[in-house]
Amino acid sequence: MNKKKLQEFDCPIRNAMEVIQGKWTFSIVFLLMREGTMRYSQLAKLIDIISPRVLSKELLDLVENDIIKRKIYPTVPPTVEYSLTEKGKDLYEISIALSKWGKKYSQKNSSVDSHAYSRQNQYNLENDAQYANE
Repeated sequence: MNKKKLQEFDCPIRNAMEVIQGKWTFSIVFLLMREGTMRYSQLAKLIDIISPRVLSKELLDLVENDIIKRKIYPTVPPTVEYSLTEKGKDLYEISIALSKWGKKYSQKNSSVDSHAYSRQNQYNLENDAQYANE
């Protein structure tokens, strides 16, 4: 039997994971889903356990993968806003499924729970009435 390396297969799940693989990707995407267009400082404030360098890198990766768009206004200092693209909005259903899975299998005081969001800014995507009617 001829065994092929995993890289040789076109695996849709692997392809999707390459786009959304960042540790903070869903935190950022979720906040943009919930709050709409946001500035860097607003995101940094809501995800207060992420370093500025990592947040900048995650945002640039999301822009490169066409999940979010970055709009720069010609002000001094420059104003930069981030919002979801249509491709980013398509992650909504995945977010719901991951939220349900996480709730089902999470345990109190687990490392996943402690790093998901800042304690004071945890959100429940599943119960967000704004998206329930869409």
